[in-house]
Amino acid sequence: MGDYLEASNIYEKPSPEETPFENQYAALNILTRVQSSLENELTDEGIIIKASLDHFIGKIHYSTEDRPSAVKSFQKCLLSLETYVFDNRRSEEHTSE
Repeated sequence: MGDYLEASNIYEKPSPEETPFENQYAALNILTRVQSSLENELTDEGIIIKASLDHFIGKIHYSTEDRPSAVKSFQKCLLSLETYVFDNRRSEEHTSE
């Protein structure tokens, strides 16, 4: 969680004018490292965390004008969460509370 927060804080800082995407790339490097460390994580929590990382990575690609990579990251995020969106048992658990 600390790395995600660090990446978020770096991402939000304005980059120097001469290197307009410096902070975004620094955040991307952190997130990519975290993503690699979770590669074999198959628990529900791990899958959701990885989807969150994919979303953030897609956001960075989009903001750095790398649209094709952004699309791939967003699609990966959505595909990994698809079972959670369409699993009626999960929504029933939340409505019965």
